Amino acid sequence: MVSSSLNSVSGINLSKLIPTTLWKDNAKSLIDMEDAAYRMSQRAGKGFEGVKELKNTYIDIQTNLKDSAENAREITKTLSETGYVKNLGEAAEYISLFSRTTGTSIGQTTEVMNSLTKIGKFSSKEAGTIIANVAKIQKLNGITVQGMNAWAASVNSVTNNMKAFGQTDESIKKMVVSTAKLVSSLEKVGVSAQQATQWIERLTDPDNIEKNIGLYTQLGI
Repeated sequence: MVSSSLNSVSGINLSKLIPTTLWKDNAKSLIDMEDAAYRMSQRAGKGFEGVKELKNTYIDIQTNLKDSAENAREITKTLSETGYVKNLGEAAEYISLFSRTTGTSIGQTTEVMNSLTKIGKFSSKEAGTIIANVAKIQKLNGITVQGMNAWAASVNSVTNNMKAFGQTDESIKKMVVSTAKLVSSLEKVGVSAQQATQWIERLTDPDNIEKNIGLYTQLGI
């Protein structure tokens, strides 16, 4: 009955691809995911190969990374809806691990990966290394969940602005990581996550390059 419902959507018997325990525990989620994968893939213009890639990513997040079905669905959905195309499975792994480790929302973490790969032109692996370094900063210096989400919300403008005034890839990497250090420092003196985000945006505003040169030096950029 279940596999019949799945086959009616894509012609692929998903039950043969999934471990029995996962299939029994998540039958409804998998049916929903099958339908969602089909719709998302068609919107992204990837066809049935895209459906298979999305489903495999959804399954791998649970079986290999031991993440929940709910998170697997959200990660796969957000990656697809934002048009992520570089190494979907690799990106999903970084998002799952970073989100669970730091408390950063899945949506914000996905946006970070998108900003770094689409605007910054980094590979999924390079983007994953950047966010792994940020996770280390949180562990060493302490950053609240609100602070992590504030940092994540700033990555798009940071990457955009750094690109706008011709900074090197290495400088962009340093700035993205350094802004996490800045959030940690600001939190320690009572600055809110929202204020920290505003400071970061002003810091990387191309119109304020000359004003901020001294601060860039202090941040090691």
